[in-house]
Amino acid sequence: MIKENYYSNKMAAISDKDLMEYIENKSQYNDEAILAAIWELEKRKLANDEILELEIQINQQKFVEQEGSDEINKASNLTLDPNAPLLYSSKFILIFGTLFSVFGGGILMALNFLRLNKPKHALLALFFSLGFTIIQLMFFSLINVTSAFITAPVSLLGIYLLDIYFWKRSVPHNLKFRKRDIKGALIIAVLISLFFVYLIFQTIDINNI
Repeated sequence: MIKENYYSNKMAAISDKDLMEYIENKSQYNDEAILAAIWELEKRKLANDEILELEIQINQQKFVEQEGSDEINKASNLTLDPNAPLLYSSKFILIFGTLFSVFGGGILMALNFLRLNKPKHALLALFFSLGFTIIQLMFFSLINVTSAFITAPVSLLGIYLLDIYFWKRSVPHNLKFRKRDIKGALIIAVLISLFFVYLIFQTIDINNI
């Protein structure tokens, strides 16, 4: 079996000492480069037992990662590819926007767009979600409704519109991505909640004048 990859031609052109650099300082190089160096050392009959053991370890790790990646890909667009963008999933944005606010969901979607180098789409998502949230607050304030059983479905509608008219029209449906940590989103949620609590108290103060 021929052992070759993207780095094989490069490794064939360098010295034995430079090849050993990839083995001795393996933490500084990616697995594919290390494997190519090992294979070249094998061709030159310079691979000792320690180097061969390293090859086995790398191949085992790649197998485990590939198995995990295959399982993930069967279920969704999630991937373990380190080059894939870190994004919030549409499902998480839907839940987040429904529970906290359409504007909160819009912020998360805007962050996703920025990760994909789409600043114009990020601004559009922000403006739409902010406008929708303001209109929603004004409407419910006018009819004096505060029940989550009524407000949540309207927020769900806003997030759904964001997803349909902004995300799905701008991003390929088969885009592979890594799941982004939600700690940042929770911080956003707290800040948004504090902002709306402030607005509510301001409205109460105005009404009491």
